[in-house]
Amino acid sequence: MSVVIINHNYGAFLRASIESVLEQSHVASELIVVDDGSSDSSEDVLASYGDRITTVRQENLGHVKAFNAGFAASRGDVVLFVDADDMLYPDCLASVLSAWRDGLSKLQFRLDTIDADGRDLNMPFPAYSSLLTAKEIRRRSVANGYYPWPVSTGNAYARAYLLAVMPVPHPRIWKAPDGYVNKLAPLFGDVATLPRQLGAYRVHGGNLWASSANKVNLAGYTRNVRYDRDLHEEFAAVAARQGLRVGAYADRLVPQWINGGRVQQGRQDGDRAVGRHRGPRRHRHHAAAALAGR
Repeated sequence: MSVVIINHNYGAFLRASIESVLEQSHVASELIVVDDGSSDSSEDVLASYGDRITTVRQENLGHVKAFNAGFAASRGDVVLFVDADDMLYPDCLASVLSAWRDGLSKLQFRLDTIDADGRDLNMPFPAYSSLLTAKEIRRRSVANGYYPWPVSTGNAYARAYLLAVMPVPHPRIWKAPDGYVNKLAPLFGDVATLPRQLGAYRVHGGNLWASSANKVNLAGYTRNVRYDRDLHEEFAAVAARQGLRVGAYADRLVPQWINGGRVQQGRQDGDRAVGRHRGPRRHRHHAAAALAGR
């Protein structure tokens, strides 16, 4: 089993992330840290571990290329990608291996939400339905191009699956590479779900995924809608090669990351985030405007 930590200027959290992997009850066969051109204290943290970790350094090429570089350096049959501001709990790898079985493309689990100082915010996510079987995940995925999944740190992937879809196609997929591999996973095998918190997602004000803005930033919204569209079209193309037809992006009610302007913590109830994806009409209006510039 390989663990790949992706880091860019998260020196304040990097050591805690590395230690959470090194202190696992089941030790990973390798721990790879990809540093994406950090300019903070990250290098000092990495140097302090010597040969206990494998460090891949690159200029600041972005999250997608760092994700690709981390996988290219890995060798494990099961691969976890951990953001450098997140942590794994001590029994995470053992729990994943215990639940792993042949035929899986991915196994996903829940995460707690913590603040910059590591305090539990009592917001575990996603709230997986008991009906969310591998068969149901595939059904939802083919029907809607979406199923409930966590952020990067809450997933373990089969190497055989990743070899089929990696590297993440950049620049078309220019951010959130975990969205790409999560979205495609049901097309290549079963997705298993563990309804337990096996790690922690840290919210500290600089997260890509979590946002507390109450107003729509139209420039950012446009970029996100176009990314979501491009991701959906990649998914539809792969599905088509397997003889499956997926509905067009414009037919979807809302993209998965929309949560009515609320804090996007990914807490999910069935198909929807807490907050019930308020404002689908407003989303469609904004999305139509965003896609008009296609």
